[in-house]
Parts: sequence; structure tokens; C-alpha cells
Amino acid sequence: MHLRLANQRSGFLKETLLWAEIYPSIVRDEHLAFIEEIGTAYLGVGMQSMDPAVLRLHDRPSDSPRFEAAVRALARVTNIELQIIAVLPGDTPEGFFRTLDYALSLPASVRVYHCLVLSDALLTRSRPEWNVRFDPHTLTMRSCEGWSEDAVARTRAELRRRALAAGGKAGEFWWAFPRQPERVTQARASWRQAAAR
Repeated sequence: MHLRLANQRSGFLKETLLWAEIYPSIVRDEHLAFIEEIGTAYLGVGMQSMDPAVLRLHDRPSDSPRFEAAVRALARVTNIELQIIAVLPGDTPEGFFRTLDYALSLPASVRVYHCLVLSDALLTRSRPEWNVRFDPHTLTMRSCEGWSEDAVARTRAELRRRALAAGGKAGEFWWAFPRQPERVTQARASWRQAAAR
């Protein structure tokens, strides 16, 4: 790891905020050691959804036990933010809120983003059966498979309510939840029961 070696020689990152994104599937002991050696760090962890069927639809690998172990290992050495997406085609409001509850049960802050239909992603790779409808100016998903316009509006209102009630923040197309004291069994149990169906 060249960055680790450079930091050991200079000590620069001990006094600097490291801001990065990381895939939990690649986290190894040397990454954790590096993060412990530097100063304050922020790591964004792209979670999107915890529903294996939704992740498969979007060509993303799913390994829930490994994901959770990596999140917990990272949380022991730095601040992490789990990033999930509301209004993904193939998901549902119920499935999304199971993902949110699961994310909030982990030792991390959580940020929810409203799904965007970007030119190098859903705009060119979506499937016809997803019935993607989006705002041409903001690129936000209006409706799609699993999400009516009314369901999108209700979910956005509920996210705002929950984020503010948790001491977080609500933007126009994102909602932030601060790290909570760990809530152990209920969210995890409900997710695993739903995933087993």
C-alpha cells in the first residue's frame, strides 16, 4: 500500500482529514491498520440495499455476513457512513425501510439518497419492465417497478420525519441519520426473515 508507506514517512495524514469511499468486500487487515495510523477519517460505504434480489437486479454482489463484519471492523477504527438508495427499481417501500432499519442497527451513520437516473447507469442500463419515469431536470426517479408516485412521496415524507426525529438532517434529495447507540436484534431479525422468503 503506497499511501500507507508515504504516510509512515511523512506523517501527513495524522493531521489531515482523509475522506474516501470504500467497498467493504475488499477490507483487509492492512487497510484497518492504515486507518488506525492516520488521524480523523471519513469513509463512505456504498450499501444501496440489503435485499439480495434487488442487488442482483442491479448487478451488485451480495454477501450480508461479510458486509456486516467489514462494517463492524471499520467502525472500530474510524467514522463510517452507510449510503443507501430509496426508490431503486425492483425494491419496494417495505423492502427499503427494512434496509434502513438494518443500516441503523449497525455502528455507523446512515445517509439515504433519492435514486437518480444517470446517463451511465439507470438511463442506459435499466430494463423496459422497470417502467422508469424520472424528472428530466433533477434526474430523480418519479416512479418505477415497485414504486408508485404516491409511494415515493410517502417515503420521502417518512424519511424526513425519521431523520429529523433521530437528530439528523433532511435535504431535498438526501436524508442523514447520525450514528445511534447499537440497536441489536429486532432490525437484524426482521431483515433476515424477509431475506429468507
